[in-house]
Amino acid sequence: MRDGLLEATSVFAAARTPGHDRELAAGFEHVGNPGEGCPLAALSTDITRLPARERRRIERPLTDYIDEMAQFVKGSTHQERRRYAMLLFSSMAGVVSAGGAITDQQAQEELLQYAREFYTSHFDGSD
Repeated sequence: MRDGLLEATSVFAAARTPGHDRELAAGFEHVGNPGEGCPLAALSTDITRLPARERRRIERPLTDYIDEMAQFVKGSTHQERRRYAMLLFSSMAGVVSAGGAITDQQAQEELLQYAREFYTSHFDGSD
């Protein structure tokens, strides 16, 4: 799980650079192939059924990932950026899950396009 999360961090880092929409688009490519994409999107319903002890083991890499993501999100304080990163991360997993459930290709692409526009508007493009 950690490798998948760390790989996804590069998508957020790239979102700060010109042409970032291509990198973020790549982050949604796995909608049709959940086994190679976001582990949270693929496994979240199964994870919620695990005992608390097991969920705590999974929670650490998720928390680390959110902390990494926070450095690329707009916000005036670290706490604000982290709050936004928590929401963005969770909702991105939801987009991937919902996108994978949609069979109409046009509707799926529309969802993903709206998601790309929304998420790229929340990344901090300044250095």
